[in-house]
Amino acid sequence: MNIQPQVLTDSAYRSGTTLDLLKKYGLSPDQVVLELTEKEAVSDYQSFERAIDNYRKYGFRIAIDDAGTGYNSLKNIISLKPEFIKLDKFLIRDIYKQPAQQQLVELLLEFPAQSNTFMIAEGIENVEELQFLKKIGVHFGQGYALGHPKPVLKRGMIEAEE
Repeated sequence: MNIQPQVLTDSAYRSGTTLDLLKKYGLSPDQVVLELTEKEAVSDYQSFERAIDNYRKYGFRIAIDDAGTGYNSLKNIISLKPEFIKLDKFLIRDIYKQPAQQQLVELLLEFPAQSNTFMIAEGIENVEELQFLKKIGVHFGQGYALGHPKPVLKRGMIEAEE
């Protein structure tokens, strides 16, 4: 579930709302990954970390989206200890022929090996990118080289259009 960090610390948010919604649809928190998409910097980092810890207490997992761009800095990766790190498509585009991108992604892959984190490459658009990423050990991927989005997503009782 994509979410901006500011939503997690919004004082108007009523505690338990997310759990109630999951219960309504027969889902448990361990089936949900909160994908943090930062369009602006977190202003109160202590409150933000407390909110993340609270969600984790219930079994939610955390993903840092677009690592390598914007406000999703190394500080977030180290402080939040996400279960998933999503590499921005900027780092993935033509990686098989870009030594600087290769070196950076290989360096970033050392962190998951030490921290029980999975790396996801976003924006894989051709076979060469996919083959290179598999070779260096990226855990998961997203992109047209793996498949196109479906017009309707079905999961148990939930049906949502994309």
